[in-house]
Amino acid sequence: MTLLNAFSQEREQDSLRHLLHQLDETEPEKLIEAHNALAWSYRDIRPDSALYHANSALKLARRNGYVDQEIQSINYVGVAYRNLSNFSKAFEKYLEALKLSEEAGNGEQRGYSLINLGNLYLYQTNFHGAIKYFIQALDQAQSLADKRMVAYCFLNLGRSYKGIAEYGQAELYFKQAIEIRKEQGDLYGQLASEIDLAEVYLLQGDLRKSEQYHLSLIQRLEEMDNPRMLAVVYNNIAKIYLSRNELKKAEGYAYKAIESTRDINSRFEEKNVWENLSKIYANGDNFERAFESHVKYAELNQQLFSEENIRKIEQLKGQYEMEQQEVENEFLRKQSELNEQVIRTQRIMITVSVIGILLFLTMTIISVRGYLVKKKLSNEISKQRDEISRDKELIQQQSDKLMELDKAKSRFFANVSHDLRSPLSLIIGNLEMLREDEDVVLSSRAIKNLETGYKNCKRLLYLTDEINDLTKLEEGKINLKKEVVRFGSYLEMLAEMFVGTAEYKGVKLTCKNNIRKEETVFIDPRQFEKIFYNLVSNAVRHTSRGDKITIETFIEQDNILLHITDTGEGIAQESLPYVFDRFYQSKNNEYRSREGLGIGLALVKELVELHNGKITVESTLGLGTSFKLSFPKVVSESEHLTVPHTFTYVSERKHLYDDLDREERAGASVPKTEEMETILIVDDHPEIRYHIRQILEDDYHIIEAAHGIEALELLKHNEVDLMISDLMMPWMDGFELIESIKSNPELSKIPILVVSARISDSDQEKVLYQGINDYLQKPFQKKELMLRIGNLLQQKKNYEDSEGDVFGRLADKQNLDTVEKDILSRLEQIVMEKIDDENLSVYDLADAMAASERQVYRLVKKITGLTPFEYVSEVRLKYAEYLIRKGKVKNASEAARSIGLKNVTAFGKQYEKKFGVKPSEAIKG
Repeated sequence: MTLLNAFSQEREQDSLRHLLHQLDETEPEKLIEAHNALAWSYRDIRPDSALYHANSALKLARRNGYVDQEIQSINYVGVAYRNLSNFSKAFEKYLEALKLSEEAGNGEQRGYSLINLGNLYLYQTNFHGAIKYFIQALDQAQSLADKRMVAYCFLNLGRSYKGIAEYGQAELYFKQAIEIRKEQGDLYGQLASEIDLAEVYLLQGDLRKSEQYHLSLIQRLEEMDNPRMLAVVYNNIAKIYLSRNELKKAEGYAYKAIESTRDINSRFEEKNVWENLSKIYANGDNFERAFESHVKYAELNQQLFSEENIRKIEQLKGQYEMEQQEVENEFLRKQSELNEQVIRTQRIMITVSVIGILLFLTMTIISVRGYLVKKKLSNEISKQRDEISRDKELIQQQSDKLMELDKAKSRFFANVSHDLRSPLSLIIGNLEMLREDEDVVLSSRAIKNLETGYKNCKRLLYLTDEINDLTKLEEGKINLKKEVVRFGSYLEMLAEMFVGTAEYKGVKLTCKNNIRKEETVFIDPRQFEKIFYNLVSNAVRHTSRGDKITIETFIEQDNILLHITDTGEGIAQESLPYVFDRFYQSKNNEYRSREGLGIGLALVKELVELHNGKITVESTLGLGTSFKLSFPKVVSESEHLTVPHTFTYVSERKHLYDDLDREERAGASVPKTEEMETILIVDDHPEIRYHIRQILEDDYHIIEAAHGIEALELLKHNEVDLMISDLMMPWMDGFELIESIKSNPELSKIPILVVSARISDSDQEKVLYQGINDYLQKPFQKKELMLRIGNLLQQKKNYEDSEGDVFGRLADKQNLDTVEKDILSRLEQIVMEKIDDENLSVYDLADAMAASERQVYRLVKKITGLTPFEYVSEVRLKYAEYLIRKGKVKNASEAARSIGLKNVTAFGKQYEKKFGVKPSEAIKG
């Protein structure tokens, strides 16, 4: 690319075009280089021209057998297609270039082909797939010591990590790319990297720094006249002002971005701007223009994929017309040269005749070729139409199947809920009879247990009611009993019922009524209660101390608006489109507390629409969520309208669920005595904690925590002998808690029993890998819980009693430094935890210590003088000798099993060789 480095962009293009006119096919290498240079120069501002020049270079390279130039030209053809938004064609070309470069052993073009393929994955937002290609390209670049290619790899790796929200890693890559670009004097590449770095600051929330960076970039890009880059920068500045709610500025920059994208006819960038504009208008409550912008975004997004086949045909046609124009231009040039020759030689008549013949032949060839190409295009169009028709039919079939599956799922849940109602009715009925039986005398603890059982049966019954309501709505079987209701007064009364719950949790709940008292809506109060309860209880559940919940009403033309906004956890952007889908559960919230079955919000949406209303949601993860409802207002002439005063649904549900939304601090069951061992129970569900505490508090001193953060705080001030932990908890889940404990040398020896409702194979593998000692699935039996706790505490006691005795002679700890002592302690702990595992190997030691097998081998050898295999065997025999000496095993078979050996005879020989006496004799003595 020496030609590109020689001139400024505009002078360079003029120079290259002038050079093309001077060169002919007797200098093919220079022609190819000039065409490729123009293809690269035009790639952003005129991708159609870039495509023409790249194709011209490709034809010359193939005709003359220049393989390296052919590969480069194919890559440039792919770049042009990519900038024309024809991604499938671009992928085809990049793949062709990659295969050719590998066959030819051309490392440079192989690297750029891998970069180009990774870029397409970026466009598809498949960031992990993109990273794979860019890492391969980086290896290739570093092997060639090609700094320019290394800079490209750093830039694109930064974009990939930005896509998966790894902003620190992305920032590092962009800064490395900028440094190399500056070193090479590559202003274009430097600006591209700086744009991405500025966007990282925007995504990290550093709006001031991002704004300064973007404004600086605008000044430099406007001087360069690069509309593609300008479009990205303008759109990013619009996002910054949207975040600050400076909507006029945001709108102005967004329209500048659209003008820039239209200068280069880039649908990909344009659709991104329309998406941003729809958010700007929605934020300013201009919903009509927000909808129009979103429609334009959706249309462009659809066109990028559904018009793929049509675009292929149109581009073939455009290429043909371009070639035609080139032939005509070539003919005119030759005609001019012949005319000059005629004047010089004064053989006008002969030359005119020759020109006439050449003209006739040329036109004949063009006509024949045009006919053949048109016929070929017609056949291809017909074939593409058939394919589109078949694709539509297949999509329709798949859509029908998905609808059938959705209906089947709904029927299944409805049937299950129906079947649950009979046993639930019997359980609730019997519990009610027991509660009301005056002849039965129960202790206060038994009464509390009875109330807990009764409440949870009622909760399950309400869940079946919600499923049945969804099914009825789907089948059109719910008939609303509408009344004309003074909406403002009614809403204030409903909101008042949640104030106490919110205050107890430390959350401020405010109701702002901005409508007149006489404003009315036509609703079914009973069904509206379900809407209101689900939305407000969700807000309470997903906020914490210091947060705010605002319930606010407005008038907008013929509608009454209701906004329920909180400053709580928020919802991930990728989950927002699906929050109203029935049975949907966010992947990001897999282990959050009481996440539910995805029924409540689906029911809310169905009921709102049944009232001829609308509901939308806006949310930012970590900042909060806003549900916006709209209902048609009605005009009533009655002066004696009443406000419903009975809130049966809300009252019953609040009575059943309020105590679950209250975060209770840890408490102790009874004062600790010297004989009692202390157990820490960590679970966000207060009734589960109470249930486990009831089982254990007669034998153990109990302390409680509602989540991981609270548990770690308690561990600072309490000596705990065992911990029982749930996995699904807010703020810090069980996995994070276990990891924190196991990484702390002072806490790592505390046995951990995981008790969880969700303990799949992958969960088991994950917690066992983290070093937990046992797990138990809910629901569990009292006897099993007591046995597992007893076993864990006994194992801990055995380990503590035997630690010095078993390991004392394996290594002289006095001669070890602090690091070696820590390593040896960790090694001892790992071996003792798996002492009865017959398959324990150096691989397990390496895996547990996060080191390679070779590193573990060297460390064990250095510290103990033994190989890892010898060390494990020595520990096993020492532990067996301890068990026998303390009388903790009855026979040699039991001793062998306790250290993971099945062959009792082999164990006996090893034991006798080590200690000079047979195990059976040692047990008797």
